[in-house]
This record gives sequence, C-alpha cells and structure tokens, in this order.
Amino acid sequence: MQSFGRFIGRSHQTSDLRVEASSVSGLSLRQGGIQTEFDRLSRAVTRHGKVVTRFGAIRQVVVQEQPGRDGHPSVWSVNLELAGSQTVPVGECSDQATAQTTAAQIGAVTGAVSKIASD
Repeated sequence: MQSFGRFIGRSHQTSDLRVEASSVSGLSLRQGGIQTEFDRLSRAVTRHGKVVTRFGAIRQVVVQEQPGRDGHPSVWSVNLELAGSQTVPVGECSDQATAQTTAAQIGAVTGAVSKIASD
C-alpha cells in the first residue's frame, strides 16, 4: 500500500495523537507539531492549511499495531485508507483504546468506517 505523507519516527515524537477540538463543524487532532483538521463544511482533511484529501476519497479509518523497534514499545497507528491504495497517516497512540476512540471520532466526522487491521 502506498503511503501519502510521513511522520517522524516514534522515538522523536513527544506525545500521542490527541483530540485538540471537537465540534459540530469538525475535528482537530494534534501530534507534536502536526495538526490535522477534519472540516465538515468543506468536507476536507487539512494540515497546515493545505488539503490532504477530501472526505469522499476516504474508504476507511484503520487502526494498526506497529511493532516497537530498538527497545521501544509497540504503538497503534491511525491511518486514512483512500481509494487507489493510498494511505494518509494521521498519528500514533501508545495504547489501542485511544487509537480506536480517535478512529471512531474521525469516522463520525467523515462518514468513513473505522476498523482494526489484522495481520
């Protein structure tokens, strides 16, 4: 699967993905210095004011465990799976429950189904 965008390696991140704001108009998530906005009015996902994708292109929101490397614990990634086999990474959480809750919130805003990926 092709990846659209990259995140800094887990060892360089200072915090888990978190909800910064949630309202009837959308959802704002932040991980470190990266803020991702899900805007219901424009039906778009943006980062730093630039459109990353449109809601209509999102097939599903996927939560997947990423094995730890170099002695680091595993993390749970939250990704947008787009039509055409592209993936937009949203962020990572240190626990599955937070990742699932965040994915469900994204799904509620975008209308996309959220799921846990199985290997």
